[in-house]
Amino acid sequence: MAGQVEKLVISVSNVAFVNLTDGQGPGVHLHFTGVDSKEEVRLNGYVPVSHAEFFSHSESTESLANLVREKVMAKFEPAQEEPVTE
Repeated sequence: MAGQVEKLVISVSNVAFVNLTDGQGPGVHLHFTGVDSKEEVRLNGYVPVSHAEFFSHSESTESLANLVREKVMAKFEPAQEEPVTE
């Protein structure tokens, strides 16, 4: 799935400054739309990022789109589980 996300054209449609719900304080929600080259698959939503992440990528819309892509791809990666020791 992450490979398919990599091919999507991502557009950031809205930037909302919010208080993050995970106790990290203020942050940013990057609302986005992604579409494949044939316009058959669409993906939309938002990803929460810190102020630092936002401002380090705010020099261009392409940089923000790449940040969104990274965050979305991370959501589809299998979770790393702690090894079980007995």
